[in-house]
Amino acid sequence: AESGSGGDEGDVSSPPVATKSPNSGMPLDKANEIYISPMFRQNDHRTLLTLFQSIFHTKETSFLKMLTTPIAPEAMVDFASRQPGAKPPQVFCDVQRTSTSPLEYRLHLRVPDVPMEHVPALIARRERKGKFSNSHYYIYLVDTLSATERRPSPANARADDSKVYVGKVRSQGFAGGEFIIYDNGFKPRAARDSDASKDTARDVKYPVTSDKPRREVGAVVYNRNTGRRQPMAMRVISALPPKPGSSADEADAPASRCTLDALKYAIDTGDSASSLPPNTQMMKLVPPKWHDVGKVYQLAFEGRAAQLSNKNVQLESSYQPGKPMLQVGKLNDQIFNMDHGLEVSTFLGFAIALTVFDQSSHWRQWMI
Repeated sequence: AESGSGGDEGDVSSPPVATKSPNSGMPLDKANEIYISPMFRQNDHRTLLTLFQSIFHTKETSFLKMLTTPIAPEAMVDFASRQPGAKPPQVFCDVQRTSTSPLEYRLHLRVPDVPMEHVPALIARRERKGKFSNSHYYIYLVDTLSATERRPSPANARADDSKVYVGKVRSQGFAGGEFIIYDNGFKPRAARDSDASKDTARDVKYPVTSDKPRREVGAVVYNRNTGRRQPMAMRVISALPPKPGSSADEADAPASRCTLDALKYAIDTGDSASSLPPNTQMMKLVPPKWHDVGKVYQLAFEGRAAQLSNKNVQLESSYQPGKPMLQVGKLNDQIFNMDHGLEVSTFLGFAIALTVFDQSSHWRQWMI
């Protein structure tokens, strides 16, 4: 199955026939519904933990770490038992727009072998800030998962904090074509003369779950042009998954190198992986093919996109060229599919999808 990716949705004269696909995750006639698995409604921590460990192929016991840590194929718990040449495992997610004021998205994990059932995992809410009214998406664990994680320290906690903060996505500049992805650390506050000697000065506007200053753990850059029917271009920088046996410091170090400046430098110096910091990867759009009859750009989504949309994107990595590492597909007006390989964390994939949603307004045109 293919779905358009380049033109404006309003410019399509005849939308494709939406057929039910075993990979779509839900019947297409269920316009805005996502069926929540009974195991989530029962609030059974042990059952949910077992489910998450099977989805992410790990023995990790923290929901937060499973959702924010990329995994190398050789680090999977079942790596030794996998057949040679077997298709790498993927994480299948559905993102639902649940509110428009304020704008809110919820990410649900698909239950393996039961495509109709979903488990809520992450929530993102948008705020408009700054002189350019740039987008700030704050991402949290859902309440059920938040209850299992370490709570914020009393110094940072607020009375209404019920969700664990995971990170945020912030757009930059007048056009908003650059995005920075932050982890769950606190925002350092600009030192004043009266407290310049204080190393712990911080600006707490959300329930942080880390005692460390926040870091840039990813960045996204879009290129703007006046081309009307051309697919948008985007570049993403993120950390490579840690190798098995790496120390905590070694596993954590690459994430701190995934800055917007590093990505822009790599783009300006040849747009190649050789310009990237060590142990990082650059993801680019898989080039779509032009369809002469439909007059649109198309990509093969294998049933995971049901409508023509400039929100339909696939990204391949410099780490594994030629293999889609992450894809976003439009299912209907309120629900989108977001699937990713284990080499990209679910949190990062969700953050990237949010930038796609933010950039795909019909009046913005992007091209390679």
